Amino acid sequence: MWRPLRPEIQQWRRYAVAGALLMSALCRAETGCPWLNRATAAGVLRGPVSLEVSNGAEAGGVCIFRRQETASSLKIVVHGAAAAAGSALPFRSQCTSSIASLRGIGNEAVLCAVGSRKVRGEQVIGRVRDRLFVVDLRMKREAGQPPGRESLQGEAERISEQVAGALF
Repeated sequence: MWRPLRPEIQQWRRYAVAGALLMSALCRAETGCPWLNRATAAGVLRGPVSLEVSNGAEAGGVCIFRRQETASSLKIVVHGAAAAAGSALPFRSQCTSSIASLRGIGNEAVLCAVGSRKVRGEQVIGRVRDRLFVVDLRMKREAGQPPGRESLQGEAERISEQVAGALF
């Protein structure tokens, strides 16, 4: 036999349903980068970052983390299987230094310098299975603390290891 709920329980239930509806309207899901989280990027770029994500077909896409008050950025590009063949050449042409081979980061991974006088950068280009990935880290030279090349290389390698691990 069905009995109606007590009035105080009915009132509590109404509040719970109203609260749930309000929270669902206020909370929006943020699209994240599938290969790296915002907190890690903020640590590398030494400050709060914004994120732009565009996902393509066949598990490819681009994530760009930008430090809000400087020209520093971290860009991760992943090409899917169909687009990966031969797509490393445009990225290698951006290198402003000799290309160094990296071991233990995917297949055929290389590291090189990119950037300009005002913005120093390092780029890692590699492959995991049938997907090509590029990690492009650029830091603006700030007064008093220009980032050293060795420091940027270490950060670019560390991020590349995480991206390659996510792709594996």
